[in-house]
Amino acid sequence: MASSEFIPLSREGIIRFQVVPETRLAAQISRATLDLPALHLQFSGTSVALPHHTPVQVLASVGGPDAPSSAVSEPLSVPGHEPGSSTPTPCTLAATIDLVACEALGKRCTLDLALTPNFPRTAKVPHLQHELDLECRVTLDAPDGACIGTPVTLTPFVGAALSAAHLRLTIKEVDKDETGKPRDGVPTTQFRWQGGLTGPVDQRQRTWHIGCASDSHELEYPHADQDPAYEFTLELELSFDGETFYPIAPTGQRLTVRRPRLAAFDVVQPSPAELAVRVQVDDLDPAFALPVDLELWKLGAKKAAASRRCTFASGLLDEAFDPSQLGLKPGDQVFATLSLAPEAAAHPVANASHWLSFDEERALPGRLAAWVRSARLKLAGPAKPPTTTTKPKPKKK
Repeated sequence: MASSEFIPLSREGIIRFQVVPETRLAAQISRATLDLPALHLQFSGTSVALPHHTPVQVLASVGGPDAPSSAVSEPLSVPGHEPGSSTPTPCTLAATIDLVACEALGKRCTLDLALTPNFPRTAKVPHLQHELDLECRVTLDAPDGACIGTPVTLTPFVGAALSAAHLRLTIKEVDKDETGKPRDGVPTTQFRWQGGLTGPVDQRQRTWHIGCASDSHELEYPHADQDPAYEFTLELELSFDGETFYPIAPTGQRLTVRRPRLAAFDVVQPSPAELAVRVQVDDLDPAFALPVDLELWKLGAKKAAASRRCTFASGLLDEAFDPSQLGLKPGDQVFATLSLAPEAAAHPVANASHWLSFDEERALPGRLAAWVRSARLKLAGPAKPPTTTTKPKPKKK
């Protein structure tokens, strides 16, 4: 069946049509200038039937249509535009791209650029691409079996455009919530680089002793708990003036090491004239010199019989004492206590479990919680000489 449509006529009783050329835009990147964190782009090309100062949206993204993007709208400069003309006319366009918004910082990537004129029925403009080398990362090289105190190497790598930039690396110790999911960690240390990022590798490398603050040997433990391991994450930021820092997309790099564990802590008496306090801490780097305070106590005394500042060697401590010099006598019960020396930590340690895993019975309560104690030992006296008996002589008959 034939169909019909009613079209009302004008007063003159006629229908007027105006034929206009298809609007088109063809452009290419004629100049690109990095002014980090921005990228200034100059486009040049030709347009058909697009009026002078037509708004053009420039959408920049990295990684596909759903990736974060930077969008700006700028006027198209077409000084030779003639209405109704279908002749291609030279045109230019300038746009500034926010590289932070499209998350291009830290990447070696291709920037995708979509130009869309704000004008009806304009043909789709082919996408343009611009290569960027804004690589920015820090590698952490840890040996097998790394533990607290082990030195690891931090090496920054950046693209040539970032050679004068400032880097800030924050290392966090990550905990888990009640459901076992990781939550935002507590910063434990920071490293900063100020320019010179494309110099010789050995001049930009830094050394971090795992679990320590920055370039020091001071332990930095934010939590007192009994988790068997520490998990460290790396967060990198980039600055061009040393004041405003922009986050770099995380690489997922993590480092997990076991918490140092008190394997043995005993007071022994090798001989009546000698006492020894022996301590073994596992999961501590053998070359890491950890200063601790050691005290020897008599049960019931108000003051320690002896106090020493000691240093672990290969995770072991073996300190000898002369009980006679300490006023100790056979039958006395003695025990030892151990705490981290003040200069060994970046902040005061209020609880021994900030830096050490141990059995609960070794914990001291209240204000003494920074100390861990050994089992008691009852001092023995000198060995008694063996008694001899003489048999009576037989009587003569």
